[in-house]
Amino acid sequence: MTFRHAAAWFALACLAACGGSQHSQLLHPTRETGVLVPPRQIVADFVWRQRIAVRFKARRDSFSAVIEKRADRLLLLGLTPFGTRAFALEQRGTTVTFTPYIELELPFSPLYVLADVHRAFFRGLPNAPLPDGWHEQSANGEQIRERWQGGRLFERGFRSLDASGNGVLIRYEGGMLQLAPPRTISLISQHFGYALTITTLFAQSLGSTAR
Repeated sequence: MTFRHAAAWFALACLAACGGSQHSQLLHPTRETGVLVPPRQIVADFVWRQRIAVRFKARRDSFSAVIEKRADRLLLLGLTPFGTRAFALEQRGTTVTFTPYIELELPFSPLYVLADVHRAFFRGLPNAPLPDGWHEQSANGEQIRERWQGGRLFERGFRSLDASGNGVLIRYEGGMLQLAPPRTISLISQHFGYALTITTLFAQSLGSTAR
C-alpha cells in the first residue's frame, strides 16, 4: 500500500473514506467506534465539499471528500486526485455500508472514518449552544468535554473511559455555529496517531429535517 493511499485513509477518518473492489460491505458499530447518530436526528440536510490534509508520523498528504446528508441518509464520498469516486460510506438509520471503487488495502475498519465525522459534527453535549467556558459529561463509555464562547463551539474532546484512556481532540477555527462548518477544523486521534486539517471549500444547506 502506497503512502498516498494510507494517508488518504487516515485523513478520511474525520471526514470521508476509501476503496477496494466495488462490492458493498455491511459494517457493524462496536464500542471502540462509538455511537452513530441516526441521520434523521440531524436537523439539517446539507452538502459539504472539503479538502483534508493528513499528517501521519513524518508523512503528509491531502485529498478531497464530499459529505451529503438527506433525510435518513448520510453519505461520505472519497475522491481520487482525478475527481472520480474512490469509495463511499453510506449510513441509513443505524445501518452502515462501505463501497470501494479502487483497489486499496485498509489498515482498519472504515467505520472509524464515520465515527470521527460524527464526533466532529453530530455528537457532543446536549442543549447547545452552551454558556461560555468548559463543560463536560460522560456518556456511552466516553468523557465528552467542550469549550464554548459567544455561542460558538471552539474545542471538543472525547476520552475513552476504559483502561486505554485514548481520545480525540477537535479544534474549530473561529468556532462552529450549529451545523455551519468553520473554514478549518483540526482533529488529532490518539488511538491511530494521525492528525487532520479539514478545510471546507463549499457548504450548502438543503433545508431542515423534522425529528
